[in-house]
Amino acid sequence: MILGVYPLIGWEFGGIRTPLLEGKVDNTAQVLEWAYTAGLFECVEESSDLAKLAVFEPQLLFITASCGETFAFVVIKPTTGRSEMLRAILATISFSVVEIWEEISEAVVNKPRSIR
Repeated sequence: MILGVYPLIGWEFGGIRTPLLEGKVDNTAQVLEWAYTAGLFECVEESSDLAKLAVFEPQLLFITASCGETFAFVVIKPTTGRSEMLRAILATISFSVVEIWEEISEAVVNKPRSIR
């Protein structure tokens, strides 16, 4: 759930201020910790490579509750493996980042040009 963005001054150098806007997804750390504990990956560095091996299952969804403590997979098949589940988790996190980007883009006059 996105409840707004937080404006900041990132830095000032040579009299030029660089503004920042911050948005957050409350449950990203809990989701990744749960996926690690469930054995979906052994280290964060391998997670994207493992997800790339997944067979795309468009019906497989990973759902998080707004409190960040409850997670569920929807439409798991007998052929669904850990790479497919990890891909669904990373897709959910990516979708949250897109939501933040869209909210920031709507909230400001000067549209953002990059994300870091």
